[in-house]
Amino acid sequence: MEILLFWLGRIGDFVVASPVFEALKRRYPGARLTLVSWPGACPLAELDPHLREVWKIHPWSAFWRNLPLLWMLITRRFHLAADLNPSYSRSSAFLTALCRARQKISFKKKLSSLLCSESVDFDAEKDHMMRRYAALCRRLGAEFEFRQRVYLRRRHEAAAESVLSAGALAPDGIRVAVHPGNFKKYDNRWPERKFVELTRRLLDIPKVQVFYLAGPGEEAQVLAMLQELPPAVRFLPPMPLAVTAALLKKMRLFIGHPTSTMHLACAVGTPTLTLISRYNYHCWRPLEPGHHWAVSEQWDSCRDIPVDAAWMKLREALSVAG
Repeated sequence: MEILLFWLGRIGDFVVASPVFEALKRRYPGARLTLVSWPGACPLAELDPHLREVWKIHPWSAFWRNLPLLWMLITRRFHLAADLNPSYSRSSAFLTALCRARQKISFKKKLSSLLCSESVDFDAEKDHMMRRYAALCRRLGAEFEFRQRVYLRRRHEAAAESVLSAGALAPDGIRVAVHPGNFKKYDNRWPERKFVELTRRLLDIPKVQVFYLAGPGEEAQVLAMLQELPPAVRFLPPMPLAVTAALLKKMRLFIGHPTSTMHLACAVGTPTLTLISRYNYHCWRPLEPGHHWAVSEQWDSCRDIPVDAAWMKLREALSVAG
């Protein structure tokens, strides 16, 4: 059986969708799963044992780079094609229309009734993203497990250990990772001054070791924040996704926003404290046990969360994490 999957989204969104692959493989044990994705998520997709093939879709400004992909879609026959993007995407609509599949399924959105044989409805402001994927899997007779996944190799674990061993760390230290980004999203980002204040309080806890992470292009902003903190706070520059996940696996707690870093922490089993708007709480918070939130009063921003409220949740998270 040949199954074709389209996922054209952000890295964190891909991690949220990761249980779909295992669910389909359990439902159809002999199936060959082929994924089409933007390049950003491909390093993680290529590590997933449930995916047989991973195809990158490049920006359409370099159309010729997609010719092998387009040829594959029009020459191969699939039993099932699933568009996993909950929101309308011209690219995923085009690829869904182009591919040759006996059954096509997507979420209910623009053009879905024309392109697909069936679609799954959802409430865009209330239904959690993982519950949307669970509904799609149920439609296909597959059992969805509410647990995000990434698959690491020994080389990723070794690289993470090498990064940590570069500093003088107490073996019994309480390691806490902090990612104050995504700096491109103002409303979904807690103010830097509040992160600094929360970190100062955190450093008063005995044995705590704090690591500030920066995503690609965020180095300057994070280093500027570290100028206001003691030198004991370590800076971790951007690293490959799997190495970042391996680093997060070695932490007692992750503090940040609902970004790809948070989803990676969830996927490797590290407890999280997320500073989150009400919308993101409804649709993107971790559903696995062991996670904590400081939730804003605002629907689409987390900036109003007081430091005292975050501190209370942080102490609770550390006590539970042990």
